[in-house]
Amino acid sequence: MMQPIVVSTQAIQDLHEHFFYILRDDKEMAWEFFYSVQQTFMQISQSFALGDRCPVSHPQLKEVYSWSVKGFRQHLVFYQERDGVIEIIRILYAV
Repeated sequence: MMQPIVVSTQAIQDLHEHFFYILRDDKEMAWEFFYSVQQTFMQISQSFALGDRCPVSHPQLKEVYSWSVKGFRQHLVFYQERDGVIEIIRILYAV
């Protein structure tokens, strides 16, 4: 069963920044990244615990998970479940 997803303003900004960074060098790769992020959101909505729980000590972040963008393993989607909705918090590049 798919859970509803809400994408934070910061995650939308992250997506735009990564897209335009990739676009500078490769238009097709940028669009592939964009669609892969959408597919990753769908995967997460179908199976919330798909990712790894992030090892943090802050109580508000102890239920945050991360999962890599399909085909872009160094781009991570950070998310958590709140009140039956999956909130996409950030999309970050991991070195």
